[in-house]
Amino acid sequence: MTSRFGYALAAFRPIFAAAVLAIGPAVRAEDAPPAPTIPPPPPALTQQQKDALAVLDKGFTRFDSLLAKDDDARHHADEKAIIDDLKKRVAALRAAFDQSKCDDLKTELILDYQRLAAWMAKPLNPPDPAKSGG
Repeated sequence: MTSRFGYALAAFRPIFAAAVLAIGPAVRAEDAPPAPTIPPPPPALTQQQKDALAVLDKGFTRFDSLLAKDDDARHHADEKAIIDDLKKRVAALRAAFDQSKCDDLKTELILDYQRLAAWMAKPLNPPDPAKSGG
């Protein structure tokens, strides 16, 4: 036995179907997430850009060789973290070269190298004999 409510639903079923077809699917094309795009390959570097990156690479080599001589473990770890951050920035620079960023990195590398060299240099003044008890 069918109730009145069942007959009412049966009567409205074609209207609901027409409404759904008129509205369309629940997810419209403009609401769908964009298809993943493949990024274009980085542009080829000019010779001048390659030379600028080579200067940075030589600076990193010098810095690493000086850092290897640092015997203070805490200072060594701090400097290693700084140089690793600079290397990450150079890797990003290789993907999208910007001359101003390259110049900034070169300046930071030089300053960090000078700080490390000053830290590792022997003191300029001899120890005070009065304080050493001698």
